[in-house]
Amino acid sequence: NILIKVTSPDNNLSKNLLMFDRIDAYNTFMDNENYKDAIIAARQAIDYGKQWRNYDTLYYEDFSGTFEFLSEAYIKNGDRFYENTDFENTLKNYLLADSVLKHKEHIPKYPKKIKKDIYWNRYNLLLTYDKLQDYDHYDEELDYLAEHYFEVKDSIDIDYYAIMQNAAVNYYDRGFYSDAVIINKNALDVLYQDSINKLKEYKDTYVELVKNYLITDSLKNAQTYLDKYEKIASNSDCRFLFLKTRLFAKTNIKEALTYAVKSCACYGKKDNYNNRFVSNLMLARLYLESSNYKDFEGQIVITRGLATKTVEEQYNISKINELLGHYYFTKGDYVESKKHYEKALIYQENNDGENQILLELKIAQIKDELDISYDEQIINDDALSFLSEYENTFPNLTVVHNDLGNLNTGLNNKLSDSLFKVTINCHKAYTIKNDPKIGIAYNGLGLNQLYRKNYKKADSLFLKAINQLDNFYGENQNSNQLISYLNIAESKIDQSKFIEGLSYLKKANLVKTNCFKGEQTIYDAYVLKLEGDLNEEKALSIDKYTQALTIAKNYFNEDHSFIKALEYKIQQ
Repeated sequence: NILIKVTSPDNNLSKNLLMFDRIDAYNTFMDNENYKDAIIAARQAIDYGKQWRNYDTLYYEDFSGTFEFLSEAYIKNGDRFYENTDFENTLKNYLLADSVLKHKEHIPKYPKKIKKDIYWNRYNLLLTYDKLQDYDHYDEELDYLAEHYFEVKDSIDIDYYAIMQNAAVNYYDRGFYSDAVIINKNALDVLYQDSINKLKEYKDTYVELVKNYLITDSLKNAQTYLDKYEKIASNSDCRFLFLKTRLFAKTNIKEALTYAVKSCACYGKKDNYNNRFVSNLMLARLYLESSNYKDFEGQIVITRGLATKTVEEQYNISKINELLGHYYFTKGDYVESKKHYEKALIYQENNDGENQILLELKIAQIKDELDISYDEQIINDDALSFLSEYENTFPNLTVVHNDLGNLNTGLNNKLSDSLFKVTINCHKAYTIKNDPKIGIAYNGLGLNQLYRKNYKKADSLFLKAINQLDNFYGENQNSNQLISYLNIAESKIDQSKFIEGLSYLKKANLVKTNCFKGEQTIYDAYVLKLEGDLNEEKALSIDKYTQALTIAKNYFNEDHSFIKALEYKIQQ
């Protein structure tokens, strides 16, 4: 008789039994990591709890645990989505957990515990907004975590370090390098206070500091923290080898290649394909930078194979296309270069990439080389707008200044000169003496003087460019040196200083041979054209122009200005 009354659907006690039945089901689902059914069971338990207490909120504390069960299921479900990089669904679940914990009907027995649960779920939200690159919401969560930390913790410890470290990485990704450095140094202070068995955290912080200093070209500081890292690293630490590669890439390209090979070999023994890809991409970039085109071609095949095994396959393939665009541009194969840069740009446009303006500048330069018209004003406005977003100009950023400066040589010399001077002055401010971007800037300034027929100034600037490039690459090794030699040879010819012009043209030929190892490129046509200009015998000049024309037709269409100029010289 009692059992019948207790289990009667109209009896409140029956709702209590059903609530506990759903709680038992919830626990089973959670143990089996079946979070979707656990969520359903927890919701049902809440509903039965309300019925048990006749929907009187004064007594909801008696079944408050069911709300906490539901929030835990949402968080666990969110964790699973996070692990699978489905951050949209991760966010939905964490937000639902937050709403459950803060629901007006949730009257917890232990408010302090719930406050902690809410706080650390907000940390989950911080991580998720970071992955989604939703920086407005990220900053809101970061402010909340900083403001309320001492409400859930008695002292600053490793948990606070985790929040700071995530913020430092986030700020680095957003280009807030100075702020990232400050946060990383504060994170180190936390580790000094709570340093037992925190070797990994020390390494991670040193890595972030080195990365920040490398991107801002504060090379002395980068070396300082890399030395600290080395002291606690093992002999087989791949990250150390890779960071060493990046540091030498800015100062000594031969040493950089040595460490790049070691870095690839080290990561090759690991299962992380992303690290293997990044280290091999760096090696390919260094082969290209040092004009080792044969090894570059082999290395890019290896790197492409690794890209298909990475999580961000399409992004990584876009980086390969970007590098191939540069490779073909270096060899003067502008049509092929344009194809690869455009492939990279399509990815950037579809994914709102910050590298977009750099690719647009490259494509504009190619159109310039191919005599394809484009809207110069739009590209100028876009690039200058991009540069204005940076509070400080770091040497790394000056690649944009150089590319935009080169686009405006002979068109807007005043703007062009100002951009090249920013590059030079920026490197001086950071006490960087040997960087190819400085040489490229001097070459650009020289071109503007050549267009103005200020030959003496032009020659001086071309020689400065060559000297700067020699300091980084070694003498007669790089296509940028070849370009400067061709420019100064042309300047001497314009001045009728034919002996000097011939001398510089011989050096240009030497660089061309060292760079391309006998492979024919557009530079052969440029050299032959200048040899024709230097030759006093008309027949020999026409022969040189004809050879140049034959080569140039492999790279340019019949209406190209260089083709027309050669045809005109042949007909004279």
